[in-house]
Amino acid sequence: MIRPTSPPTSADVARHYDELDSFYRQVWGEHVHHGVWFPWNDPDAVEEATRRLLYLTAKPLRLVPGSRVADIGCGYGASSRWLAARFGADVAALTLSGRQLNAARSAPSPRRGRIRYEVADWLDNALSDASLDAAIAIESLAHMSDKDTFFRQLRRTLKPGGRAAIACWTTAPDLSAPETLVLRQICAEGRLPGIGTLAEYLDLADRAGLTVLGHRDLSREVEPTWWIIARRVLYASLTHPRCLSFILKRVGCQPTFLLTLPRLLLAYRTGAMRYSLIWLCRPD
Repeated sequence: MIRPTSPPTSADVARHYDELDSFYRQVWGEHVHHGVWFPWNDPDAVEEATRRLLYLTAKPLRLVPGSRVADIGCGYGASSRWLAARFGADVAALTLSGRQLNAARSAPSPRRGRIRYEVADWLDNALSDASLDAAIAIESLAHMSDKDTFFRQLRRTLKPGGRAAIACWTTAPDLSAPETLVLRQICAEGRLPGIGTLAEYLDLADRAGLTVLGHRDLSREVEPTWWIIARRVLYASLTHPRCLSFILKRVGCQPTFLLTLPRLLLAYRTGAMRYSLIWLCRPD
């Protein structure tokens, strides 16, 4: 498990997203997560690519109208709205960020399904035992300070036979010293308490009493996300004075902010950083 020198708390994660709220929305949009591109895809079709990631992640959950789903780390609620609109799901959307919550609640409601947004920490959530048909965590696992508890909460809240889908960063199993240093710096800058290997996560799921249904590596397919974001950041800094002012202010208090994107691009290109989909089930 790769961990920064000073692991952040849930409050640190919430503060990170509150402080970067307008910046993230400008350069990333309502889906604050990767997209999936195949060789024949249009690199500019970002909305289509982000929905493609959602579809690939959620498809094995076998959702039907009325399925009760937890969206763990819902961000601005775009994934929750997609789950409700596409499947008619009843979504409990959880985020640590107050600003994300406000943005999610102000967005138009889907015509199908229901969504309840709330500020809540998944590691200490108030959902009832065996109350969920499914759970989905899009890139929130890395923000969890206690990975064991993350999986144990899945086991507790899922109904027998309930399924979970996780889209997450993972690391290569055998990292060099320079790769380890880069990943630790990424964790520190992104307020990530730690990133594990796929094998470590599968082991934690097994120890929590969950059955692994499958997993898939999407590292190559999601890597274009960061080239697109780098291009957007450059364009925004050249054309929007407020964005440039924010970047300069951020660099003033956190000089390594400018190195975040280059480090992520390097980590993907070298294979030190991976992107995995994991599907789990609570046994009947």
